[in-house]
Amino acid sequence: MPTDLEQPAPDVPETFSEYSAEFFRPPVRMSLSNRKCNVSLNEDVYVMIRRTLNYLGDGESTVGGYVENILLSHLTQYRDILNTETSKRLKQPLIPDSVSS
Repeated sequence: MPTDLEQPAPDVPETFSEYSAEFFRPPVRMSLSNRKCNVSLNEDVYVMIRRTLNYLGDGESTVGGYVENILLSHLTQYRDILNTETSKRLKQPLIPDSVSS
């Protein structure tokens, strides 16, 4: 039975070329600020990401850029679900429409 939080199927990259264009590119910056935040990753996850970039990346991709692109894609994909739930507590959307992956 469908729920009010179900999301249509996302546009998932179907080829490595599409995946690479989506995630191995420099991250989209939401503002002119270059301020960055640190995020802790489990070492095993970090090693998997680093190896992925070493073997499949373009040689210029960074762990931070790759993770940022994945997170922006995720937040864009689930924006409606997250904003619906947070609108019960906030007056403005948590994830603005201007966020693009």
